[in-house]
Amino acid sequence: MGKLRPENLTIGRGDAVARLRAAADQVAAGHHRFVVLEGHVGAGKSEVLWAALEGVLHWPRKFASLEPGDRFVPGSAACKLVPGMTPELTSDVPRAVAFALSVLDTFEEPTIIILENAQWTDTVSTEIMSGILPNLGNYPVLFISTVRPCVDEPAKQLIRAALAPATSSYIDLPPLDAAETRTALSAMIGAPVGPALAGRLHELTGGLPLLLEEAVRVLRHRRHDADAVADALDVFAARTARRLRDFDAAVADTLTFLTPTGRAVMRVLALSPDPLSVAQIEQACGLNELGTADLAPLQDADLIQWEPGERGYRVSLPPIAQGVRQAMLPDEIAGTHRALGEIGEVASTPLHRFLGRHPEALGGSKLAEGPNGRVPADVAEHVLRLLDSREHGRVTDYLNALARACPGDETLGLVLLARWREPREDLRAPLRFAMRGARCPLLLSVARAVQHFAEAHYEAAVAELTHAGAVDVDSPVATFVFLQAVDRVARTDAVRGTLFQSRDLRRVAAAHLRRLEHGGIATVDGGTALAAFARPSRLDALHASFALWDELAELVPQPGPVQPGGFAELARSQSARFAALPDTEDDVLAVRVFAAARARDYSDRPSVARILGHRAVVEAGSEELSADAYCQLALTYFDAGQFSRAEEFATLGRALVFGTYNSELLLTAEAVGVLVAGAREGQDGVAPLLAELQSTPDALWLPFVHLASVYARAWAATADGDHDDVVAALLPVSDNVLGWQPLGMAALTLLARAQYYSGSAALAGEALELIEAYGITATEPVALFVTAYVRALAAADDDPRRAADEYSAALAAAARIPDISTGAPDSRGGGLRIYRALAAYDYGRLVVESGGVLRGHALEAFRAALGAQQLWIGCRAPSLREASGAVVRGLRELLDGQGIEAADDDGALPATPSRGRLAAKGAALAGLTRREREIAGLIGLGLMNKEIADRLVISVRTAEYHAANIARKLRLGSRSEVRDMFAENGRSPGER
Repeated sequence: MGKLRPENLTIGRGDAVARLRAAADQVAAGHHRFVVLEGHVGAGKSEVLWAALEGVLHWPRKFASLEPGDRFVPGSAACKLVPGMTPELTSDVPRAVAFALSVLDTFEEPTIIILENAQWTDTVSTEIMSGILPNLGNYPVLFISTVRPCVDEPAKQLIRAALAPATSSYIDLPPLDAAETRTALSAMIGAPVGPALAGRLHELTGGLPLLLEEAVRVLRHRRHDADAVADALDVFAARTARRLRDFDAAVADTLTFLTPTGRAVMRVLALSPDPLSVAQIEQACGLNELGTADLAPLQDADLIQWEPGERGYRVSLPPIAQGVRQAMLPDEIAGTHRALGEIGEVASTPLHRFLGRHPEALGGSKLAEGPNGRVPADVAEHVLRLLDSREHGRVTDYLNALARACPGDETLGLVLLARWREPREDLRAPLRFAMRGARCPLLLSVARAVQHFAEAHYEAAVAELTHAGAVDVDSPVATFVFLQAVDRVARTDAVRGTLFQSRDLRRVAAAHLRRLEHGGIATVDGGTALAAFARPSRLDALHASFALWDELAELVPQPGPVQPGGFAELARSQSARFAALPDTEDDVLAVRVFAAARARDYSDRPSVARILGHRAVVEAGSEELSADAYCQLALTYFDAGQFSRAEEFATLGRALVFGTYNSELLLTAEAVGVLVAGAREGQDGVAPLLAELQSTPDALWLPFVHLASVYARAWAATADGDHDDVVAALLPVSDNVLGWQPLGMAALTLLARAQYYSGSAALAGEALELIEAYGITATEPVALFVTAYVRALAAADDDPRRAADEYSAALAAAARIPDISTGAPDSRGGGLRIYRALAAYDYGRLVVESGGVLRGHALEAFRAALGAQQLWIGCRAPSLREASGAVVRGLRELLDGQGIEAADDDGALPATPSRGRLAAKGAALAGLTRREREIAGLIGLGLMNKEIADRLVISVRTAEYHAANIARKLRLGSRSEVRDMFAENGRSPGER
C-alpha cells in the first residue's frame, strides 16, 4: 500500500515550489525577497513552503503562526514575530519599527522569517510591519507570509505593503483541478484511482490537498475493502475528522469578517445546488437591493464565483458550502430552504420546498402543519428526471432527505431504483431509514437482496428474490423495482458465467413482467410518478434482457472444434437487439463481456480483442462491467506474452473497480493486477496480495477471487521454479480450472508440467483425463497444442523419443494459433505465446538431458527455446529468461558437437551421466526451488546434512528431504554426484 509522503501533498504545486526555491537562491546570493503565499485553508501552503525550503533549513529562521484571537489584541502579531518586542513597545509604532530594525541588524547570514495566517494580523501590527518592509532590502532575509483569501482590512493593507517593492512576489495556490486530484489520490493511495471516484472526491474536497489527505487516511490501508469508499464518504458527511472540523471552524471564523448581508448571501448560496442570479439572491435573503459592494468582497475572498454560462453565483468550493451549512442550526437551514422554494422555478425548487416543510429531515423540529408521509409528486418526478440524466449526486441528496422525512414504500422504491441503476452511489443510510417505514413485502425483500448483493453473497440474493417473487403483489412500483433487481442479478450472472443460478428467478420475474405489461396488476399506486416511470419502452427493454439471458444460459460447450471469431459475431448480433431501447448500455456491455468470457473458455483469444478492444465500447457501461472487461483483456494479453498491455488493462480495471462496493470484483481485479509482477518477480511479486487475502475472511468464499489468486500464485511459482508450490496452488482447483473464464484449457499445462518436475510424471497425464471428463473443447490449434504438450510431459520419463515427437507436434500446433491482434497465425504461439514458451523450454531441456539420443530434435528445440528466451526478454521476466537461456546454451553445445555421448546400441539413454551431460546440467537447475539451489551449493562445498541444517536453521530431516529431491530432479544417482557437480561449478547456483 502507498504511504503518505510529503511530495504527494505537493502534486500540482511544482511551479509554486520552484518560485520559492528561486527566492531562496536570491537570498543566498545576498539579496532580500518577500513572498506572499495565498490559498484557502487546506490548500497545502505549509507543505509547499517546507518542500521549497528543504535545502536551506539550516539557515536561522523565525516562525510565527497567528491565531484568530490575535487580531483583537493590538500589536500581538508583531510581538510574536520580532524577538524581544513587547506590548509596551507596540504602543509607539515608530519606536517599535526602530526596535525591529535593530534586531534585523544582528542578522549576519541569510535568514528565513515566516508569518503564517497573516489574515489575522491586527491593525497595530500591520502598521509596524508596513514600516519594516521598505528597509528589508538591507538584509539577506527571505520573508514569507502565508495568508488565506480574506476580507479583513489589516491583512489587505499588509499584503499591499508587502507587494509594493520590486523584490516581492505573490504566489497563488488554487485548488487542484480534477486531473491533478486524480493524480494526487493515486500517489497517496499507492494504487490507480478511476475518474468517477476521483471526481466524487474532488467534488467533496474542492481539490484541497489536505482534505484529500483525510479521504486517503480511510482508503490507503483498506485498498481491498469494498466499503472503504463508503466509509470515507461518511467521514465527510459526518465531519468527524479533525482536519474537516478545523476547516469548518476556519469557514465559520471567516463568516465573522462578513457583513450581515454577506453572511445571508453565503447561507443562501451554500444551500442552493443551482447558481442563483442577483434577483433570486435578493428575494431569498429578503433584501431590497443587493449591490456590487456587497458581492465584491465575497468574490475577492474567493468565497463565491460567477458562473457565466448559467448567469448566476455559486459558492466557489463545495467544502466552503459544507462549512457554512455546519455553522447553521437545523431550523435556520429549513427556513432558508423555505425562502429558496419561493424564489421562482429553478431545478432544485421541489427539493427546497420539501425540506422547508420537513425540518425533521435536517435534524430540526417537525412542523405541526406538515403533510403526511407520502412523497410529493413533484419531488418524485424530479428525482426520476435526475436518475434519467444520471445526476446521481443530487439524487443522493434528495433520497437522504426523503428517507428521514417520509420513510415508507414510495421512498424505498426510489432508493432501490437508484441503487440498482447506480451501484457506486453510497445509499446505505437512506436505504436503512426508508426500510423503517416500508410495509410492502416485495420491496423489503429487494432491499435485503441489495445487502446480500453488496456483500457478494449472490446465492443469498437470488434466494431472497426468488422467494419474494413467488407471491403476487398489486403494486406496479414494487413489481418494477423487483424486475430491475432481477435484471441486475442476471446481468451479473452473465458476466460471471453463472446464469444457471438465476434460471428459476428469471422465470418468476418473466411472469410478473407479463402481468405488468398486460395490466394484470391493480393500479393502487398507478397514479404516482414512480408508476409512470415504468413506461412501455422500459418494459420492452426488460423483456429483451430476460429473453437474452435465457438464450445465453443455454449456450453450453459443444463437442468439436470452435471456429475462431465466432464469439465476436455472437457479441455483435446479440448487442444489436438492444438498439433503440432505453437504459440498455449495461446490458450491451454485459453481452460483450459474456461473449469475451466464453471466447476465453474456448481459447478464442482473437475474439476477446475484437469484442472488447475499443476503450469507448468498454467504458460505455457501468464501472463494474468496464472493470470486468479490462480484467478479461489483461488476462488475454498476459497469455499472449504482451505484458505491457496486460499491465495497462489491469491498471484500468483496478482503477475503475475501486469504490463500486463489489468486493468480489475488487479482489479479483487486484489478483489479475499482480499477474505480471508474479511472472517477473516470482513469489515476491504476489506475496503482499496473498497476505492481504489471507487476512480477508470472506476472500476464500468468493470463487472468482480464489481462482484468480491461485492463477497469480501459480505463475509466480513457475517463475521461481518452485514446482511444488504450483501443484499446491492448482491441484485443489483443477476440477474448476476448465470451467473458469480467465483460466480455461491451457492453464492445465501449468499443473501438468509442475507435477512432472515434482517427480509425478504419471500424474501429469491426468490433465488429459480432466479434459475428456468435462468434454471441454477449444479452437482446433489450441486443443491440439494442449493435448500434445500434456502427452509429452506424461511420456518424458518412460519414452523420451515419443515425448520429443509430442513436443514437436505441440509446437507445430502452436504455430497455427491466431494472433490476438491480427487474427492470423504468427508461428510464435499467438494468443498462448507464454504457454508455447514453456513448451519450448521443456522440449529443449529434454533434448539436452538426453545426451545425444535426441540429437535429431536439437535444431528444432534450439530455435523454439531461442524464441522463448526472446519472449521473456521482451516481457522483462529475468527468472524465466535465465532458465530459457540455460537451455539455449545447452542446445548450442549439442549443435556444436560438444558434450554429446552416443547412445547405447539399443538406443537407450546412458545409465550414468557423463562429464558432457554434467556440463549441460545448467539447464536443469531452473527446475530447483530457491531453497534447493541454496542447499545444492552447500552440498557442493562438502557440507553434510547436519551442517547444512545448522547453517540454514532447519531440521536435519528437512535437509535430507531437500537433498533427495535435488538428486531426483537432476536425475543423479547419488549424493556424491550432486557434490561433484556443484564442486565442479565452483559456486552455488544461488550465487549466479
